Amino acid sequence: MKVACLLSGGKDSLFSFFLIKHYSWDISCFITIDSKNKSSYLFHTPKISKTKEISDSLNIPLIVQETKGEKEDELDDLRIAIKKAIKEYQIQGIVVGAIKSEYQRIRMNEVCYENNIKFFAPMWHKDEKTLLKEMIHSDFKIVFSGIFAYGLNTNMLGKEIDYKIFKELEKINDKMQISFCGEGGEYESLVIDMPDYLNPIDIKNSKKEIESDIVGYLSD
Repeated sequence: MKVACLLSGGKDSLFSFFLIKHYSWDISCFITIDSKNKSSYLFHTPKISKTKEISDSLNIPLIVQETKGEKEDELDDLRIAIKKAIKEYQIQGIVVGAIKSEYQRIRMNEVCYENNIKFFAPMWHKDEKTLLKEMIHSDFKIVFSGIFAYGLNTNMLGKEIDYKIFKELEKINDKMQISFCGEGGEYESLVIDMPDYLNPIDIKNSKKEIESDIVGYLSD
């Protein structure tokens, strides 16, 4: 089956790609929705500019579609990107990194249905703690690209989510009940290296944009 993977550069989008690749499906292209609204309801925004570098490192073509990120209207921009992928790469399905967000699943499934293609969420309703462990165990080098919740702090920006950080997240979760995978918007991530990359992603020149002790993100 020919599919397109939604690509944000974050761990969930890239781990779903990693899983699908090992199913031996034909990943024909990536789709990135570049939202100009940092508080987009549907799409990841920190370090979204790195998706071109990531697609090059994975040697898979990329379709980039800009959106203003306005609620519901941003779906129209996803529709445009999907139509491009169908026309240019004859895709038969879309793969997303959704784990728990019904808002995301319902809307993306709707767009796929309209275009007569399948919707796949290989991590849907899997245990978040187990998923994060699997990512680390699979040699994913993941860094925090955005921090947005109590219990976390902006000193974590740019730090790798390794086993040590995993243990910290366990302690924070015991007190604050945060989502291990950031499904509640607690944090965003960027995969700077993984087994399939030809070259790691360089973030040395990234700047920390700090809004408070618990709100900040990496910018270009």
